[in-house]
Amino acid sequence: MKSIRPLIRTVLLGLELRAARGDKWRGRELARRIGVNPALLHNWERGERTPPLVDVGCIVGALGIVGEQKERILELARLADTDSILLGRRGQPYHVATAAVCARAAAEIVDWHPTLVPDILQIPSYSCAVAKYVLPERTMASDPHARFNENTAHLRKIGISAYVGEYALVCPVGDPDVDVVMRQLHHLIKLQRECRGITVRIVPATAHAHLGHSGAFTTFRTHNADHLIVHRSHGYSGSFTLDEDGSYADADSQLSKIALTAEDSVRIIIGRIKKLHLARSTRHGASPGNYRA
Repeated sequence: MKSIRPLIRTVLLGLELRAARGDKWRGRELARRIGVNPALLHNWERGERTPPLVDVGCIVGALGIVGEQKERILELARLADTDSILLGRRGQPYHVATAAVCARAAAEIVDWHPTLVPDILQIPSYSCAVAKYVLPERTMASDPHARFNENTAHLRKIGISAYVGEYALVCPVGDPDVDVVMRQLHHLIKLQRECRGITVRIVPATAHAHLGHSGAFTTFRTHNADHLIVHRSHGYSGSFTLDEDGSYADADSQLSKIALTAEDSVRIIIGRIKKLHLARSTRHGASPGNYRA
């Protein structure tokens, strides 16, 4: 029997529905409440079959989901099954929340950004500084804080390979406040030292020019699937696709080969913190003194 090729909308919708159910109800109880076979609900949540919009509405209603989460799930349910989907628009960056759902369901994550600290490792003040140049403050004011709080606990449970382009250290984009950048860099060092499953590695500017995928991307490998979910942020919106041809898996492999070791990366980050500390001290007319990261 020929297997059915998974489609990204079905996979994401399944993750969203499973996350929405959480620990509120057992699957069998929810299936009884909405009048479907428990095995069918299980297939929907695993992304193996696409639920009809009317059934998604029943699930949302039974779980008491309202507001932005309800709108996001229903919008995803209305989309056509295609190889790639775009979520979010001005004022409604749904892709950020959907990416967070993918992260919570992931067993492995690879996050790469050539010019910024990858999203999943950003502290709130750094996220807000970057967001000011990408999205209106009114749509992003609370999102970075919520994402950071969720990630801090979850990151310790899974395997994450974060690749940071050298340019992100040399010329950070966003708020010019040196303290913000220093706190962000300190956070990277803390994650590297305290979270066993996280590796933060610097990709030299001369090396990432040879990378097939030069733009930022995040890949999520979930516990119940062999395929990679790929997320690329475009500001207000974000695209999701499945890595069916293996090109992003190849990019992950390339990054692993060209990036500095975790130990060398920490030394580079500490060196950058020292330079920022010196620049700040000089700007305020204070003696640089000795600085230890």
